[in-house]
Amino acid sequence: MNYPCTRKNALRRLLSLTAALVLLSSLLAGCFGKGKEPDPTDDTGNLPNLVDESTTPSSDSSSAPTDADIPENTAIVKVQVNVRSSPSNTAPVISQLDAGEQSEVLMLKTIHGIDWAYLSQGWVPCESLDMSHVTLTSDSTDTPASTDPTADTPTETTKATEPDNSGSQTSTTGKSYGVVTATELNIRSKADVSGDKVGTYAYGTRLTFSETSNGWGKTNKGWVSLKYVYMDGDNGSNGCTGVVTASSGLNVRSGPGSNYDKIKTLAKGDKVTVKERIKIDGTYWGYASGGWICMDYVDVDGETNNNNTTTTTGNGTVTGNGLYIRSGAGTDYDTVGSLKKGDRVTIQETQTVDGVKWGRISQGWICLTYVKMD
Repeated sequence: MNYPCTRKNALRRLLSLTAALVLLSSLLAGCFGKGKEPDPTDDTGNLPNLVDESTTPSSDSSSAPTDADIPENTAIVKVQVNVRSSPSNTAPVISQLDAGEQSEVLMLKTIHGIDWAYLSQGWVPCESLDMSHVTLTSDSTDTPASTDPTADTPTETTKATEPDNSGSQTSTTGKSYGVVTATELNIRSKADVSGDKVGTYAYGTRLTFSETSNGWGKTNKGWVSLKYVYMDGDNGSNGCTGVVTASSGLNVRSGPGSNYDKIKTLAKGDKVTVKERIKIDGTYWGYASGGWICMDYVDVDGETNNNNTTTTTGNGTVTGNGLYIRSGAGTDYDTVGSLKKGDRVTIQETQTVDGVKWGRISQGWICLTYVKMD
């Protein structure tokens, strides 16, 4: 038996249901697709705002400082550098600055052709600093006191080796005077280590310079490294203050020794500021009042040894194959020379640091572990 009406109704219901499902699918697709960003590769001109993560830092990233962030007269350390107590390569090291550190420059000073910057931490050579933000000029004649002026740190070196003079050249003319502080100082044919060696000066030799250039001085025999010369008037590392004790007055001389011309006389009780002390033929002489005075006749402030003579503690012989001479008692201090096995030394005073005994000789400090005392 056939039921055509029933089959037609069923077909209509199936088609209606299918149409309803298609319509519902379209509506749902429209809802979930709303707000979908287009494909960034779609060349329609309707691209989203993209962020290049390779050039745009995240919100918590720190950016490198710009010129605008660096205050005026601020120097940036280019390489790790020693900070010294005075503008001299032989002055004691009091700290270090690392590459990238910033510090305000308080003063600039040129010492025998070498430019120095005075920072809050101490003195640093300008060649180790980025000075592009510094507007100060080197026009000051005074050096601020950065260390205890009574500090007894010797500056003598042995077998001087001259510094490298690559970089900018600066020079001055006009007579200046100094005293050799190295055991033996090379004389060169030009102001550079590449110059021929034409002679030597011994420790304590009085020199007259007609010209200085980039840390070198010209004498009538040739050029010498000023690193190993105390120049009259410089603030050295062995300065002090005191009172004249000579009852008949104390002569101020043109050089460190009684054979030099007398400039003037200081009276008993006069206060003196000694910029540097150097031992010549067993006697200390100090630069003060525009000349040199014998320190035997000065009562030095803060020192119990009022006549300034150093008590000799003994003689000895170097037993190590090689022994460094340092600017202070301890391995933290700069090397200023060396001794070889068999060298004889006179120990002027001793000091124990971290259980190790050190002795001071005329050139500096040596470790007594490697010295056999007589």
